[in-house]
Amino acid sequence: MTYVAAILATACFGIALRWLGVVAAAGRAVATSREAAESMRDPALSDLEKEHRVQKASLSLMRSFVSIVARGTGAFLLAIVPVLALQLSGIVQASAVSHLLVTWQGILLTCVVMTVAFLLRPAH
Repeated sequence: MTYVAAILATACFGIALRWLGVVAAAGRAVATSREAAESMRDPALSDLEKEHRVQKASLSLMRSFVSIVARGTGAFLLAIVPVLALQLSGIVQASAVSHLLVTWQGILLTCVVMTVAFLLRPAH
């Protein structure tokens, strides 16, 4: 049952990451950094304009960092709710699930669950 709880926690984490917009926020941060790098290479811009654009991008990336950390923390908290519910019902020990998730078997299990979820996700 520990493996089932670990799979459930992993699936909930993945769902929560998407639901809380972590994936989209990370994508926006990558786009911002690419735009800043493109600005630095643009010969049509003055040094002052390059500096302005990069400073603006750095502030945006700092906000993105804080947002991603907060959303990631929320995703983690949402992922442990089912495990704690299973513990309260006496089905599984949360400590056993957390121990499993940091072993090589747990890491492999997480990789398999996330790969399957990625392959089964709906196309947009």
